[in-house]
Amino acid sequence: MGGQENLRAAWDAYYKDSHAVIYVIDSADDSQVQTSKAEFHNMILHNELKDAILLIFANKADMPNAREADELADMYGLQEVQGHEWNIMPCCALTGDGLGEGLDWLADRLAAKMKKKKSADPRGLHVTKMPENEDRANLTDLTIRTS
Repeated sequence: MGGQENLRAAWDAYYKDSHAVIYVIDSADDSQVQTSKAEFHNMILHNELKDAILLIFANKADMPNAREADELADMYGLQEVQGHEWNIMPCCALTGDGLGEGLDWLADRLAAKMKKKKSADPRGLHVTKMPENEDRANLTDLTIRTS
């Protein structure tokens, strides 16, 4: 989903049955931090996302003025986030750097979460990592299906 203001009102239509959220921030531009932080915190307060795992991609990490992950975590107040497992992953969308690592982390966390839930509900979810594609990660490299 896009982050443009006119699209944000529709975000909650996609929350039902979501087990994870991938949120992308611009690590090299502080001009939208306050708006992005407010939208992020409003999103994770939604009841449909109460247990969602959060992967935050800090895009443009290759830029000389990009902020470090720990600095962004402080700016976004991630240490205050409760009830969600989260990770902030520096990345470069143009080159794919960091995307594979982030998606691997998310797949591992989802698999562990589903393994815990499987004993309570044997239907569960199945998380599959797709084979690498020319050493470039795509968001489509992670598939999640319900049974």
